[in-house]
Amino acid sequence: MMRLRDFSCGLFFMLQVSGTIVMYIKGRKHKLQRSAFYFMFYLLLISVFEFYVFFIDNILGSQERPVTDML
Repeated sequence: MMRLRDFSCGLFFMLQVSGTIVMYIKGRKHKLQRSAFYFMFYLLLISVFEFYVFFIDNILGSQERPVTDML
């Protein structure tokens, strides 16, 4: 189950990165896509922070589960 959770978290992270890149490319011409890019970039920064806190630094310890599991 742990590998499935790691795979789905990584897949979601890659989807966020690719969506942010697409919105950046489209946002150079259209204002609505530019605002969508800013929102996607904000969500991407939150995901990078959560990835660092829960998986890299592991400041909560090995017994704690990431908050993203509740979603």
